[in-house]
Amino acid sequence: MPLILSRRLTDGVEQMDRQDCDPIKLHRTYRQFKYVNRAVSGWHRIYARYIRPLALRMKHCSLLDIGFGGGDIPWAIHRWSRRDQIDLNITAIEEDPRALKYVESAIPKLPGLVYQHASTGELVQAERRFDFVISNHLMHHLRQDQLTLLGSQSLRLGKHVIHNDIERGDLAYALFTLIPAPFFRDSFIVEDGLCSIRRSYSAAELRAIAPKGFIVRRHFPYRLLMTNIGTG
Repeated sequence: MPLILSRRLTDGVEQMDRQDCDPIKLHRTYRQFKYVNRAVSGWHRIYARYIRPLALRMKHCSLLDIGFGGGDIPWAIHRWSRRDQIDLNITAIEEDPRALKYVESAIPKLPGLVYQHASTGELVQAERRFDFVISNHLMHHLRQDQLTLLGSQSLRLGKHVIHNDIERGDLAYALFTLIPAPFFRDSFIVEDGLCSIRRSYSAAELRAIAPKGFIVRRHFPYRLLMTNIGTG
């Protein structure tokens, strides 16, 4: 049966990406990201399967999170690594200064976790290197040329790379429409979430354009991982 969302939306703009969006709704959206990510992003399983086994072999290790958004994912990975007695230093970067302003006011400071307003290009220029490089919900924002650049910069910045995003699909879209709006009142979660699904790649599309050195894996529920782990 053909997908209703058979074509990727390439010109959509999420409300929170607009510089003139409601700042109160934006703040609430950042705060509510943690609930959405806990439900659908699967980072604990990704950490347990891909990051923890490698990190346990190292005496010290480092991780870069590209585009931290609400800051909840690097914060969670920091907590998991400390629980596993892994000495993992995390740098989380974001190009939108509004996100940094949010995490500085809302996320508890932790030793070994730093949030910065920076781009991958700036870190490449500074010759920074990390053991792990990750991103969440970043790829669907990118054109093919931007995705290729992200891949090359990620490999220059880190040894083990995991980009995690939504897989576009009719059922994923339908299920997201069923999210009770009162749970995410006065934020952009539902509207932008539906737009994000439409902007996301299918597995076949992402495999066709994945940069050299990466493989694409499907991950439950409706997730795509573009990673160099296990490529050789």
